[in-house]
Amino acid sequence: MAKKGIALAYPYYGDLVVLGAGWFYTWGACSSSPICVPMSYAGEDPQLPADYSDYILLFNEPNNPPPFGGTLSPDEAVLLYMELVDKYPYAKFVVGNCNLFHRTWMQDFRNLCTDIMPVYWGFHVYITDPSEAEHIGLFLDGIHQWEFPGSWWITEFADVNGDVYNDAVVLSEFRKRDWIERWAYFTNRARGDEPWYPPGWNVQLLDWDTGELTEIGKWYASQKTYIPLIVK
Repeated sequence: MAKKGIALAYPYYGDLVVLGAGWFYTWGACSSSPICVPMSYAGEDPQLPADYSDYILLFNEPNNPPPFGGTLSPDEAVLLYMELVDKYPYAKFVVGNCNLFHRTWMQDFRNLCTDIMPVYWGFHVYITDPSEAEHIGLFLDGIHQWEFPGSWWITEFADVNGDVYNDAVVLSEFRKRDWIERWAYFTNRARGDEPWYPPGWNVQLLDWDTGELTEIGKWYASQKTYIPLIVK
């Protein structure tokens, strides 16, 4: 399994090759594929085969209003989650996908979800201050031990100011924890004036106009992805 992925703002699939990523998603449904993980953004049916047995990303920042999230109450989300579990009993759901530093919504969802607790939790990790990167390891371990045990995906991560050093520190901490199964950098490219793009952020891996790797992109491209050797 490739751990290294990209949250693709624009589905230029060649960016996967340039950046050496093994999987991606685009905040919506996609056909069943080892490298494309479908997302149910706000609990809608992703229209997959009934026997689908791979991963589904469920919800995107449901604690935030559009265009930054899928606005759902935890009560609503639990009901939608249960409906999708019933429809796709073999699927592996990665649930929540909220900012790790603002996880009250996910705590409420967890407390309400008493019938079938998700095996996989999805989190976003956005660094806004160097101290957050410095202490991210302790933060990850505490939340995993006391709040959200099990397997995690980091479905979006970045230092919002484009600090490659902080990005490297954070990724090194992900790598140390085998319960963090995958991570995806946000994002491959953007113009910068999209309504969903937070003002002032500097997180593009490729320049919109030239398609050249940014300094962050050069760093992320240099990070190896793990794909197991298949021995026949």
